[in-house]
Amino acid sequence: MKNNKGITLIELLAVLAIIALLALIVYPIVSSVIKDSTSDTAKATNNSIKEAAEMYVTDKLETTEINSETVTLEQLSNGGYLTIDENKYDLESSIVVINKEDDHYTYTITLNKK
Repeated sequence: MKNNKGITLIELLAVLAIIALLALIVYPIVSSVIKDSTSDTAKATNNSIKEAAEMYVTDKLETTEINSETVTLEQLSNGGYLTIDENKYDLESSIVVINKEDDHYTYTITLNKK
């Protein structure tokens, strides 16, 4: 009886076909998870910035009335309202526009990445 220690070309092709099939199944799932996490991160960042702007307005209303104001992320960060990654966003050009409409405020956030 002959002792074959190697693998045949057919066995190798079968293994490669199985790996390719698994990759076709797993890739869309992994890319979807990455896309969702990126979206969730952006939403969380926007919520943090909005909350920081709300705290800024609350503090500012103690001394002056706000009808419309533009605040940079740098101002929010320096004022202690916001902690944000300075390497990811340009804090000087990223802004929050605060407008008073009737009895509530609206916040428009513009983020500029570095």
